Amino acid sequence: SYPGRDLLFVARDEMRMEVMADALSFISPEEQLVVFPAWDCLPYDRLSPKQQVGARRINALSKLTESEVRARLILLTTCNATLQRIPSGLNKKKSHWLLSKGDRINVADLTGYLISNGYTRLGQAMEPGDFAIRGSIIDVYPADAKYPVRVDLFGDEVDEIKTFDPVSQRSNGNLERVSFLAASELLLDPHKIARFRDNYRAHFGAITDHDPLYEAISAGRKFEGMEHWLPFFFDNLSTIFEYLPNAAIALDEFLEMAIDSRVSDIGDFYESRLETQLPNELATTQKYNPVPMGRMFLSKEEWNACIQKHAIIYLNGFDGGDHTGISLDVQGKKGKNFSNERRSNDIGLFDS
Repeated sequence: SYPGRDLLFVARDEMRMEVMADALSFISPEEQLVVFPAWDCLPYDRLSPKQQVGARRINALSKLTESEVRARLILLTTCNATLQRIPSGLNKKKSHWLLSKGDRINVADLTGYLISNGYTRLGQAMEPGDFAIRGSIIDVYPADAKYPVRVDLFGDEVDEIKTFDPVSQRSNGNLERVSFLAASELLLDPHKIARFRDNYRAHFGAITDHDPLYEAISAGRKFEGMEHWLPFFFDNLSTIFEYLPNAAIALDEFLEMAIDSRVSDIGDFYESRLETQLPNELATTQKYNPVPMGRMFLSKEEWNACIQKHAIIYLNGFDGGDHTGISLDVQGKKGKNFSNERRSNDIGLFDS
């Protein structure tokens, strides 16, 4: 119905998103599919999203912003991901580094890139987002990769690029080139740190007690769970809908119920953080100052206003009756699961 036009599919949960991605890959292998998952942690959590999840999100946003003129794509995402505000722009030139065999590099420049883009320097690269440097060997575990890579230098020239098993440290493949993307949606720099400090004090008053979050960010150190204060690091946040302003939107079956449930959960988690807390000497956990809901999440009214700017396709598993004009029956039927045949010893399953 919308040839050449971007399409945004909003699934009610992660499983539906992945199933739809698999189905489209099979049915329309020529289409460019991009998956944008939600964070794998609860609203107002003390844990950060996993770096693999962050990398998939960054990879998706980079594809949306890589050029003004590109082929059409289908973006698959979820109810939870669309309700959360995200940074309004991604500077791909700063967050992307392509390294090829034969390139001449400055190790200090590569180290600076990795650190400024959320990678952590350790003795070994064991997890996504880790890197290690030992003489002329640089190990990096790209945030969106299955295996880490080992870059072997000859002087300042890239001599070999190999993937390896992080446990055995044995090489399991050769590469001609490797691409690095940022390992986090929230990269600390002096401007973001200053914004965070100003916004944090403006909302919660002068910092008089021990506050590990505020102290870590002020010192330029990553802090577990700091992504849940994302709005304090930016002047403005955007939505995934604004990344695809001309896309048609397909809404999953029962999506409205999922939206209502998620909005309710966000409110519950926010209120639980506002409950009266014990004095510091009696508390078992540090005080949590939550970001206002409206700064971090869309309300249902705001979400509806966003989608109304687009052409909307509603998916419905039921027969709608008259299919002329506003609806189309694609003749989708549930496959037979042979459950009765599987339970019976008297029926030949393969004959059935």
